[in-house]
Amino acid sequence: MNAPHRDTGFFTERLESRDPEIYAAMQ
Repeated sequence: MNAPHRDTGFFTERLESRDPEIYAAMQ
């Protein structure tokens, strides 16, 4: 993901906390 860190950082942090499997799959 090449979006601004302030956007992706917030999104991925929330997603990792709620859906770690989905977050891992997106890496």
